[in-house]
Amino acid sequence: MADCVEVARRNWCNWRDVFEHKRNDGVSPLFNTERFAAFCSEYSVGRTVRKGTRDKLRELLARSAVFSAAMRQGEGRALDDFEKNLRKAFGTHRGERRITSILSKIAAFNRPEKFIAWDRFAREGLRVVSWPDANHIDNYEEYLSAVNTVWSGELGTRIKKYCKTHARNRIELEACFQRRVLDVCLMYYGGREMKGVGMRKFCYRPSKRRR
Repeated sequence: MADCVEVARRNWCNWRDVFEHKRNDGVSPLFNTERFAAFCSEYSVGRTVRKGTRDKLRELLARSAVFSAAMRQGEGRALDDFEKNLRKAFGTHRGERRITSILSKIAAFNRPEKFIAWDRFAREGLRVVSWPDANHIDNYEEYLSAVNTVWSGELGTRIKKYCKTHARNRIELEACFQRRVLDVCLMYYGGREMKGVGMRKFCYRPSKRRR
């Protein structure tokens, strides 16, 4: 758990201005041209948007009342509906591919206490932590529901207890940071390699596996 929290700390430090920004206080720093370019590069989501449309998407999200409403709702279905409306204009393969990956990561950065990134490693991580239907998740609503169930269960409890005991600052006591820890855990359990994190120390051993 210590390694997991440390990875989340580094990530939080690098993007603190975005994570701790309140959307009703103005446009998120994430939608600054240079900041957004860095985000797309670091998280490899630029490739999920049709070539030549990335900046247009950034501008749309920065001023979209529909996206703001979806962020306030904090629900997976709202993000799914928003994605469907944008897919034709911004999706690759002539609008056939979903853009859930980039939208969910933006949502997770704007409201980390509610959203979590749609990620293939995290979906595999859900299976590892005893979510039997993880391989059949087909949309973000189902994915976020599964994550929230795990968050309310054993793994979420372990994260909350660890952060309460080892917090270095106030923000680590809050759900916004702790769910970032959950994100790191799920991705690593799902097989993603992370610098400085050892598999033996990170192995998940649930007390009772879900059937």
